[in-house]
Amino acid sequence: MTNKELLDYVKEKISPHGELIFLTITGSYLYGTNTETSDKDYVGVFVGNLKAKLGFNKINEIDCSYVSKDENGKNKDDAIDIKVYELEKFLKLAGDVNPNIIELIFATSDNHVLYNTDIFKLFQDNYEIFLNRRIFQSFQGYAIQQFKKGVTKAQNYNKLKEIIKILEKYDGKEFLAVVVENEKELKKFDKGFHIEVNGLSFQKNIFVKKIKKQMEEKLKLASHRMEMWEKYGYDTKFFMHLFRLLDEGTELILNKKLEFPVKNVEFLLNVRNGKYKLNVIQEMAEKRFEEFKKLPVENLPKKAKWNIIEKMMLDVYKKFFEKHDCDK
Repeated sequence: MTNKELLDYVKEKISPHGELIFLTITGSYLYGTNTETSDKDYVGVFVGNLKAKLGFNKINEIDCSYVSKDENGKNKDDAIDIKVYELEKFLKLAGDVNPNIIELIFATSDNHVLYNTDIFKLFQDNYEIFLNRRIFQSFQGYAIQQFKKGVTKAQNYNKLKEIIKILEKYDGKEFLAVVVENEKELKKFDKGFHIEVNGLSFQKNIFVKKIKKQMEEKLKLASHRMEMWEKYGYDTKFFMHLFRLLDEGTELILNKKLEFPVKNVEFLLNVRNGKYKLNVIQEMAEKRFEEFKKLPVENLPKKAKWNIIEKMMLDVYKKFFEKHDCDK
């Protein structure tokens, strides 16, 4: 799908609900960390019409994704993730400094942006109205999530493999309760009438054969990342995003803007490619968190300039509703 075809596709999807005002590629292609196998993700903004804003079924966002997945649940090459936010929701998320949203304010390059309008450029030109002390809380919080996922995803995978290996010693006709009683390694997952593994619950009065199949299906969904977990002992992609988030948060606090592609691409790709051992990458992350905590966030306003954002938003709606018929 060409950029023009993609843009026409999104505009058509949006048209019953309003008018597209911005569309950009995001994710690794925006950051400059994309590889040959990277998925293409797009995010946009639209101005909702009267029905979308005031009707019984109000619309805050539209998923325009073109879905195409392989047997393992991994996006095929022709799959495209596209999410488009209604202007009001977008502005609220931007004012709260949601990391995935605030970056769109700084996406201005023709290399990334497929479609832009004077309406959206007005918010981009006045980007400082969104910047506030929530940058610290928001970017640190998202980075902590990446840290936890980076380790636990691999650990959870290993747990399932460990249990499947135990279950393989049985012919499958035994109840799980019998196996748990015989196998000391399974007792740590024992919750009485069931066992819990990685948030999954398995009743102990079920045959081992069925439970083993369910666990194997769970592993199959993550098959495209299993090699990484086995090789490095952690999820390199989550750790790459951890450092990217802290770098972006630092840029916003110190320089009050973001630039794309991000500055530290070589280092981020080294992390993504598993250059560092688990204990080393954990130490690097902990040091980076400590540095982030020392940033002069107090130099920023306590909150976004909501009065200005609201006035600009209302001006957009007023002009939009005057331009279009009320029944659209």
